[in-house]
Amino acid sequence: MAKRGLYLITAFAVVLTVFAQLNRMDLFIDWQHVINRTIPLLGDRQGQPATELAADHFLIIYDPESVGSVFARHHLEDMLTQQKKTSESLPLDAALTEVPEGTRGVLVATGDLGAVAAVPAIEQYVAAGGTAAVLMHPEAHRAPLPEAFLQELGIVTAGGTIRPLGVDIKNDYFLGGRGFHFGAGTEYTTGATAVKLTDDVELAMTAETQEPLLWERQAGAGRYIVYNGDVRDDKTNVGVLAAILSHCGTETVYPVLDAKLFFIDDFPSPSPKGVQEKIGREFGMATADFYRQIWWPYMLDLAKQYDLRYTGLIIESYDNQIKPPFTAPNDRQGRDNLIVYGRELLRAGGELGIHGYNHQSLAPDGYGQGRLDYISWESQADMIASLQELRR
Repeated sequence: MAKRGLYLITAFAVVLTVFAQLNRMDLFIDWQHVINRTIPLLGDRQGQPATELAADHFLIIYDPESVGSVFARHHLEDMLTQQKKTSESLPLDAALTEVPEGTRGVLVATGDLGAVAAVPAIEQYVAAGGTAAVLMHPEAHRAPLPEAFLQELGIVTAGGTIRPLGVDIKNDYFLGGRGFHFGAGTEYTTGATAVKLTDDVELAMTAETQEPLLWERQAGAGRYIVYNGDVRDDKTNVGVLAAILSHCGTETVYPVLDAKLFFIDDFPSPSPKGVQEKIGREFGMATADFYRQIWWPYMLDLAKQYDLRYTGLIIESYDNQIKPPFTAPNDRQGRDNLIVYGRELLRAGGELGIHGYNHQSLAPDGYGQGRLDYISWESQADMIASLQELRR
């Protein structure tokens, strides 16, 4: 009987040891799977099959020698691709006898209008019923601004560059946006040209101080759209550009995913050590304990209550290391937190994305790291090595 008990104890110890080792190898995390729910179809749809409909096509004219114009070109191409539309991009000095038939709109992604060789073709296209949108404020670089074309755009005079603050929506150019404005104390600003407009323009948006930022003008059977601002390479004026694209032609259709994304930035990540003043005062516990006992259970309860699926963007370290070798957290608790939080997020139906090994932006020198207090990476190989450690 004593031997049998000894065997049972030994077997239990072996099983426990194997379990602990498998847990150290993160094997159980590999068993977790994120299940993508299939969105049910809404029954049979009537109408012409989509495969037989030609996608809307746009012509983009840009300045290959201007960083801002190149950014604008890529930004527009990405937006059109997401809207299931096609585009062709031409440099501003490209000769163009006529705008190709079937073009939905011409997008001029440069303010150097005097250097745009296609201006006569654009004027002919608009007069025949087309839509042309100038998406960057007029500036004279290679050549003076063409006065006749400025008149077509509804501009009487064009002065120097200004940086007005705020936004004031004048009509429903942005669906339901009439009367929306912000400006007092705002940091939103854009580069613009001081302009005086003709009386026949339809003004859609001004700065808070009433400098014109967006307007339309009828010309022949077509119209011009002018955005007197900057096309940024981020999301701050995606709404403006989407509205402009929707006004090219007589109607527009593009797919919209009727969903919201809930993501938790820097999570899972190393829990802050010590006691944060406000947390310590209100909850009487260390910050890591607050995460574990208060914040994370509350987040899981919210997800269950409102049927949310979180996207967690994992980060392994908050150090400034940009050269290999990259290593896992030194303290066991830090590593365990990454595993436990990640496992529980997946179990709740969420997904994990990669933020980075640490918080250093994955970019070489020249992307404004100094302004953001980041350190530039020396090579792509170093970036890859850091991500390999994170995925390990």
